[in-house]
Amino acid sequence: MQCEPIQERYSAEVRLELIAAGQVFDLAKSGPGYAYLRNPAEIPAGHAVFVMTIDGRRHKWDVRLTRDVVPIGEKIEFQVISGPESDKPIEFEAPNVKQLLLFPDCKPA
Repeated sequence: MQCEPIQERYSAEVRLELIAAGQVFDLAKSGPGYAYLRNPAEIPAGHAVFVMTIDGRRHKWDVRLTRDVVPIGEKIEFQVISGPESDKPIEFEAPNVKQLLLFPDCKPA
């Protein structure tokens, strides 16, 4: 079987943001019900939108910040109200992903 070259390594481009109090805040990391700001900021408790963009596909969750955020590095705690909502379908940049899934033992010639 002749195989087309496949991309051997892949690293997704991920961006995390929180939209709250009329501003967009970059997040350093997140987990279930929490996140950490990339840069210190003050954010009041209340409604916000958690946005995760993976390889150009944007997912949004409506969340409620359970307490005020103060700029001393503590984590943001939130409860998910609804989501995720996606803006557009997945677009693969690697054209051989389907081939890799269908023929996992196939190696480039």
